[in-house]
Amino acid sequence: MLFSEYLESNDLFEAIGSVKSFAFISSYSNESLSYAYGERTLSSKIESMEIATVANLIVSRFGDKWDKILNLVSDDFKIGSTENSIIQTEITKQKDTTGASTQINTVSGYNSDSLIDDSGTNSNNTNGETTTGTEKTNNYKTSNKALFDNLNYIDKTNIIAVVQKDIANYLTLNIYE
Repeated sequence: MLFSEYLESNDLFEAIGSVKSFAFISSYSNESLSYAYGERTLSSKIESMEIATVANLIVSRFGDKWDKILNLVSDDFKIGSTENSIIQTEITKQKDTTGASTQINTVSGYNSDSLIDDSGTNSNNTNGETTTGTEKTNNYKTSNKALFDNLNYIDKTNIIAVVQKDIANYLTLNIYE
C-alpha cells in the first residue's frame, strides 16, 4: 500500500493532535505529508494497526524532539508570548535631614544668682538624600502555538519538513532514497 493511500483513509495528524497538541498541525498537514512522501510504500505492520496506536507511537518517539525544536528558537526571546504586560513602577524617595543645635556651658558666679556663659558650641547640620529608582516587572504568557505562528516562514517550513521526514521515515519503507 502506498503511503498516500493510507493517508487518504486515515487522518494521521488529527490522531497525533488528539494524543498531544502540536503547534505545526494544520488542516492541510495530511495533504502536505501525502504530497511530499506519498509515493513511498507503507510498512506492512502499520497497515494493520489502528490510527490511534500509530499516533501514540509517533508522539512517544518524536514528541519531545519536536517540542525541543520549537523551543530552541524561543530561549532568548519572548516570541512565544500570547500576552505581554510590562508593569513599570517609578520609585522616588526623598529624605531631608536638617538639624541645628546650640550648646552653651554656663557657670555660676560667686555671690550671684545668675549664670554666666563660660563656653559653648554651636552647630548646624544639614543632610539631604534623594533616591530615584525604577522597578520594572515583565509578565509573559506563552504558548507553542503563538511561538510557531510568530516564526518567520523559513523556520516554520523547516520545522514542518523535519516533522514530515520523521513520520515518513518511521512509517514507510525507504527503498530508493
